[in-house]
Amino acid sequence: MPAELLKRGQAEINHAKFVAAQLSCEQLCHSKQVDLDCNVPDVQCLDCHEFRNHGELGAADLHEAHAGKNKVECLACHEMIGHTARLIDGRHTSLKCDQCHRVPSEATMLAEMESIKLPADCGLCHNDPHSGQFAKACQQCHSEHGWTGRWVADAHGEGAGFPLVGKHRAVECGRCHQGPELAAARFTGLPKTCEQCHPDPHQGQMRASCDTCHSQAGWTGSNLMFSHNQQASFSLEGPHSSLACDACHGQQEKRYRPLPHECGDCHKTQELAMQGTARTVQGAADFHSGRLSCLDCHDVRKAKQHFDEFARRCASCHNPHYGGLLFAWAGSFDKSRTLAEQALKEIADPNDPRRVQLERMMGEAREVGFHNLRLAQQIWKSVTGTGQGIAKIE
Repeated sequence: MPAELLKRGQAEINHAKFVAAQLSCEQLCHSKQVDLDCNVPDVQCLDCHEFRNHGELGAADLHEAHAGKNKVECLACHEMIGHTARLIDGRHTSLKCDQCHRVPSEATMLAEMESIKLPADCGLCHNDPHSGQFAKACQQCHSEHGWTGRWVADAHGEGAGFPLVGKHRAVECGRCHQGPELAAARFTGLPKTCEQCHPDPHQGQMRASCDTCHSQAGWTGSNLMFSHNQQASFSLEGPHSSLACDACHGQQEKRYRPLPHECGDCHKTQELAMQGTARTVQGAADFHSGRLSCLDCHDVRKAKQHFDEFARRCASCHNPHYGGLLFAWAGSFDKSRTLAEQALKEIADPNDPRRVQLERMMGEAREVGFHNLRLAQQIWKSVTGTGQGIAKIE
């Protein structure tokens, strides 16, 4: 047994205490808990010997000659005993042995030491900052090299209970894991749906979950997965395809459901015109009012219908003469518009109330148009101040 106190790095070894407790080497350090591969390199022997009979003595004879007869300390020949069953790594390498292998008191038998076969349990030395929230071992998230920063495993990677992708990757941990400090924050039982973290901008109007229309990469633009034609009850085709969302859903207070679907709900001027009502004049209802739907004449799948299509539709219900008659009515409207434009030129001031009123009436006459020919005729007469009207309707 080495008589003096041995120091190897941070380790301090006093073999006298082990001998006084009548403990064998195997009971303590020299067991399966340590490195049994204690081969001595040849160059180590040359520190004390000049070999003349190399290889004549076996390991047992060498031990007897050195450790038994001459009391040579083990570490004079062998390397420092290393941990194998529980490797020491990272910040643990700077610890002194007695920081883990403690003797309760000098009077305590060394056989009762915690020093041998210590379980690899972080909780024996470290307080749990997570207050028992995790059932898994500390090593699954932390490293012996450090607790924080790059030494913490990615708990939100692929295969995690809540993987962070898209814009969630940039969210600071404290935004979701709230507490006085991150280690003491809440980690388990946190909400996992979009609705539980984000206020609903649709104010409960939607029945589907957020991820039906939105992705974690972003809410709007190319990240919006919503398709009006596939997911809404009102498909956007033809002239409706170029409308801005605000045109139907509003600008300030967005409304998504319920919204009106009938043509007249949005095209109120045309619907009222067929019933004989305009902003400036009143007249008889159009002959087609209540008899035809808008889709009997309009094809909403097309962005713009050619005038010939409307003429063919007239002829399909009436007779071929009505196809040509539609062009005659259009010619009458053109003449009335020309007269009205000439009247506008006579009022140079754009802010003149007469000009403003004239422009408003011209716009109304165009909106009414073929939805009520007689009503449109009345408006054009009011605009031009003449008896000029459209071709005979009957």
